[in-house]
Amino acid sequence: MPRVTHVKSARKDNPVCSKGESYYWWKFRFGGKHFSLTYPKQSQLTQSPYLSVIYDCQDTWGELSVAFEAAYKDREATVTGLGGVADSMESVAENLRELVEQYEESASNVEEYFPGSEQVENLRNSGMECDSTCDEIDNMVQSVRDTCDEISGLELGEDFFLPEDADDDDKAAAKSDAIEAWDMEAQDLIDNIEFDDPNFDFHEV
Repeated sequence: MPRVTHVKSARKDNPVCSKGESYYWWKFRFGGKHFSLTYPKQSQLTQSPYLSVIYDCQDTWGELSVAFEAAYKDREATVTGLGGVADSMESVAENLRELVEQYEESASNVEEYFPGSEQVENLRNSGMECDSTCDEIDNMVQSVRDTCDEISGLELGEDFFLPEDADDDDKAAAKSDAIEAWDMEAQDLIDNIEFDDPNFDFHEV
């Protein structure tokens, strides 16, 4: 990867900042100079179309891990948060599936001119491993969505055991107990979700 240089005060305006502002820059052996206000992501530091997608997916998954931990707040926030996580997981899988097609297309092109080339085998192996990662993500997505459905079906039931003449304090205590019981059930469901880092280390080319 290219070396990234941090400039604390620009001498003149550039594509991302004005004179006096801070920025980062880097360049490849074959390619122009690149600028960024923030430290560049891994995907910005490679010219490989494969690694660019893989690194972007890894970065997204790191953000998803944070969102997954934050999703458990209350019933509505939990279902909404986990649903958003599942949507983003599906987007990662879709991007990787496009990469599977790209591996196969590249393998076919190389094979046409260099039959028996080791690169052909590497491209196809990478594509198969990438496809397996997509299946792995699909299973996790289903686990998250199933859990959302189960959490949505949980009932608080705070009035179930209250007599008609219960006072406000009794109602408040009953509701608190019911919410605590719901929390425990929801947390048990979340703890059983299949969510882990998928295999992104499949690029052999």
